[in-house]
Amino acid sequence: MTEPSSERRLAAVVSADVAGYARLMGRDEEGTLEALRSHRREL
Repeated sequence: MTEPSSERRLAAVVSADVAGYARLMGRDEEGTLEALRSHRREL
């Protein structure tokens, strides 16, 4: 009996702990998200 062919992919999972995230989101949700995206692009 032959095994069905399958594709394997390697993935990386990144998690970040942002100090004051809830406070920042409460003040300016769109600005906070844009700042986080900007930092991610720089990395």
